[in-house]
Amino acid sequence: MSFRSSIFSFDTLSASLRPGRSVLLALCIVASMRIVLALSSSSMIALPGPTRGEMLRSILNVERFARNHANEPPQALLLGSSRIEYGLLEDVFAAECGLDSQRVLNLGLGGGSIYEALVLVRRTPELIGNGTLVVLGVDAWMFNEHRDDSIKPGFYRVASLRDRLRLCGRGDRAYALADYLLGFVSARRSAPQWLRGAWWLIDGQDDLSGRRTRVGWTEEGLHAMQTQARFQPKNAARSQMSSFAGIERAAAALGELHALCEQRAATLVLLVPPASDAYLTAVDALPGGEAAQRWFRHWLAGISKSYVVLRYERGADAGLAESDFVDWAHLTRDAAQRFTRRVASDLRAARRPALTRVSPR
Repeated sequence: MSFRSSIFSFDTLSASLRPGRSVLLALCIVASMRIVLALSSSSMIALPGPTRGEMLRSILNVERFARNHANEPPQALLLGSSRIEYGLLEDVFAAECGLDSQRVLNLGLGGGSIYEALVLVRRTPELIGNGTLVVLGVDAWMFNEHRDDSIKPGFYRVASLRDRLRLCGRGDRAYALADYLLGFVSARRSAPQWLRGAWWLIDGQDDLSGRRTRVGWTEEGLHAMQTQARFQPKNAARSQMSSFAGIERAAAALGELHALCEQRAATLVLLVPPASDAYLTAVDALPGGEAAQRWFRHWLAGISKSYVVLRYERGADAGLAESDFVDWAHLTRDAAQRFTRRVASDLRAARRPALTRVSPR
């Protein structure tokens, strides 16, 4: 008796596997989407974005905000990581600098790097107008190619194919291209994440007022930041600064951002936000940690002739105590108010817009 339809049939086992028409059609659709997006410099290739979706969602919200306020660009634009989000308060900054509080926009993003700040400005040119003050938070970990955390490294989250070819050196260009196709760094590996990303592209229900809820200052957020291991100084130092290896594309992104600001007669200020002594001590204790810190300070000194630089590496540099930090480097609400006043005071002393190098040291 013959069982030709059985999976145990010799005919079945010897048959060659051929992709069906539906598989080929799906591959063609995916390839077409990639080609169309790659040809559009204003489109974001990283769909759906990082593991938690914060970066893509935030960038899309900023674009919607810019469209809603296209006739009135911000007088001050605050960019960087969550240390800027929790370090500079819009209302206080506006009051101290004599600006309209509704036109001071804080776009600090959790884990946001220099490259992602560039993406925000590049994709939403309405954010920078004539005379806009752009404050960009910079940290040593933004330059660490071996940064090891849930959103590492920032470049891969939203980098287009063009940027991967242009900003990557020969050593990591192949790695960047492989991630573009497979998404193993950008956490784009699973179907659920792709589906969530597609939903984020059409979901427009977020608050577009320009004021964001700082979750870390809620009771639940404070508890998480004070108890979860990833927020502790030693763990944060290890994940961000271990095996430090500087990357040139961070400097390249900064140069492009600076050029965009100059084209629009805007002033770019680099700000090094303060970190706790516990965190900096933990960084120095890492193999190569002190050398990494020296590299970062040397880099700051080298660019001080071309950029306005505000340096507050330690809390004491900004008149802050260790108790003013919620965790390794995020400030309490009260400390953020005092720090914002300090930054505004240093900017006023520089007699903007004719800014020279400013340093509280």
